[in-house]
Amino acid sequence: MNGSQLPRQTGNDVDPFVAALAFLAIALGCLGFWWWSIGDVARMAWLTRIERGSGYDPPPRDMMAQVEWLMTNRMNDLTNMFPLFILVATAGIIQGNARWQAQVLSGFGLRRQHTGRVLLLLFLGLVLLSVTAPVPLPYAAVGMVLPLTLFGAMYNISRGRRRVH
Repeated sequence: MNGSQLPRQTGNDVDPFVAALAFLAIALGCLGFWWWSIGDVARMAWLTRIERGSGYDPPPRDMMAQVEWLMTNRMNDLTNMFPLFILVATAGIIQGNARWQAQVLSGFGLRRQHTGRVLLLLFLGLVLLSVTAPVPLPYAAVGMVLPLTLFGAMYNISRGRRRVH
């Protein structure tokens, strides 16, 4: 190479999982900017709807305290689901490890491990959505969807690893 050409890239230099995590970080930054830019009146109206629908204490006036108030109350709603998350993830890992095979799921090279990674990112996105949703959520439905997504992710990640002899 004489320095005038770019080096050739071989394979995938960017892991799709890292790219998805970077996308989530950027989305979280955009969400923070939106929270700051909507103003005090709109923010208090939004939080008051959540307070009335869920029966929480009144939201504080400080912007950072409002974020803490929202996260604390929504995480308290999800706290009772935590043992269920652990059981479902453990069941997914155990069932996935029972069959250590890399299976092609489509003609596009989609493998179980990649499917599991996508489901894990979907699970994290749903947890973030359930914490930051602007309305009271039906936590019975959330309690069914989140563990099933986590189970599918852990099962596919565990099952998609190649067996090494």
